Formats: sequence, structure tokens, C-alpha cells
Amino acid sequence: MEKFEKPTIVLASGSPYRAKLLKDKGFSFVKVLRPIDEDKLNAEFNHEDVSRVECEEYVRGLALAKLQPFIDDPIEGGAVVTADTVVWCKRKILEKPLTKEKCLQQHEFVSGGSSYYITGYAVVFDGRIETEVKVTKCRTKEFPKSAIEAVCNEEWTWKVAGHRADGELAPYCSMPDGGRENWIGLCTKVLNQLLKKVGYKRR
Repeated sequence: MEKFEKPTIVLASGSPYRAKLLKDKGFSFVKVLRPIDEDKLNAEFNHEDVSRVECEEYVRGLALAKLQPFIDDPIEGGAVVTADTVVWCKRKILEKPLTKEKCLQQHEFVSGGSSYYITGYAVVFDGRIETEVKVTKCRTKEFPKSAIEAVCNEEWTWKVAGHRADGELAPYCSMPDGGRENWIGLCTKVLNQLLKKVGYKRR
């Protein structure tokens, strides 16, 4: 069993953007990865004709699945945090496109409408488990073809759930205050609430 002498936030995510967000917000944490087969979980769930409620429960389940290795083999003194983000639009779940072709298709699909960044959060500390789902609505104007092409030429975009809302596309996307944290995939307000619920106190 891994152990920390003092209570410590453990970020169980390989996302450099989540790590940077926590660091920028003044969180002290360590990263510990225990990967699961996300492709298998994705394949088991229908991504077409999905209600928003079904999508919310889907991402909650993904966050819990990522947490399971830490429930089975706890880290003493570690408040383990997992999260998973998808985009829901027109009753479809849009995850990481992984290829340029699919990336282009997804950006064209959401252009000029409304999409929802839906993030599932899960935390375990001292045997106590809490989950939450945060939904952020993103309104988009029509994306210029040149802007879509520009962001989709960047390979890291292929690893972003749904669509980009920054860079060349930032002027065409609007979301409520605080929504961009959830777009990155880690809303610190939600995280603080979950840490409080499981009894973890930030130093």
C-alpha cells in the first residue's frame, strides 16, 4: 500500500492541462497513474441518440471506473481525484476524435449551435467516495472553415474531447463564467466541494 505521511491530493490523470490548472490555482498535489481500459468502456456504451441525463451518468461511471484501482488498492493519506470529460451535442456523445478526419467532422458538427461539456468527477479519501457531474453549455457561432482547419492541424486537438473552444475558435465560443475550467476537465469549485465531503482539508 502506498502511503503519504500527510494528507495529499492525488491527481489520477495523465492530462497536462488538468495538472497545469491545479498548479495555477495553487493546489499542492502529486500525480499517480493507474490506467484502465477506457476504449473498452467507451465501446460498451452507445454514443448515438443519448439523452443528457444518460450522458451525465455515463461520465460519472467513467470517473468511478478510473477511481476503482485506488478503491481496490488504497493510498493511505491520499485524496485521489479522477475525472472524465465528453461533449454532448444533438443527442450524440463526442469524445476524443483521435484522427484529423474525425476531428474536422466533430468541429463542423457543433459549429453554429450549442454543445455541452460534461465532466464526471470522483474522489476517494480514507474509504469515503463522492462523485459529481458538472455541465457547461457552450454556444458557438459558425466556425470559419479556415479556423477549423487550423485547430485540426494541431495533433493535440485530436486528444481533446468534442471540440476546441480556444485558439482560433475562441472568438466563436461563449460559455458562463467558470465554464472554461470544466472545458479543461477540472472545475476547482467542484473539486473543493468533493474534497470537503470526503473529509479532506487543504493545507
